[in-house]
Amino acid sequence: NGGDCLAQAGASCRFNTGIELVCDDLRETATCLDSCQNKLKAAAKQAFNEDMSVLGGCVERSVAPLKQSSEAIEAIGECLMMGKTIPEIGNLLLDAANGLQEVSSQFKDMAPESKSLLCSQQMNNAAEKVRDAGYELTGTRPDDGKPKGMAWLKGGK
Repeated sequence: NGGDCLAQAGASCRFNTGIELVCDDLRETATCLDSCQNKLKAAAKQAFNEDMSVLGGCVERSVAPLKQSSEAIEAIGECLMMGKTIPEIGNLLLDAANGLQEVSSQFKDMAPESKSLLCSQQMNNAAEKVRDAGYELTGTRPDDGKPKGMAWLKGGK
């Protein structure tokens, strides 16, 4: 549900519908991530109560990065309403992407052979898309080491 809301926020931006719609979708995304965070806390507590400390620790470690993503997405809506700069919004998107990436790796560690792996891959994909958007808005992109232009013909960078 949070992913749907984030996608809807992006679509609203593309089609130039009101800033209120975008902020509402961002707030809904943050709310979904908060709800997920609360469920993960409860799952970690249950795992520790049932003597599954490895699983409980893995679940517990995913709570903080999920909170980081939620707060960053919530702050994006605030920045839009207050008319902050585009690079500030891009930096918040990068913060959200980092949190999603960390949660993705935690899910992969939980059960690499099950549905958790698919969930991890989907969350990783979402983090990459959010990160790409952040780089676009900040105007920065790390060098990927690939040759630029026709330099590949000459074997150089």
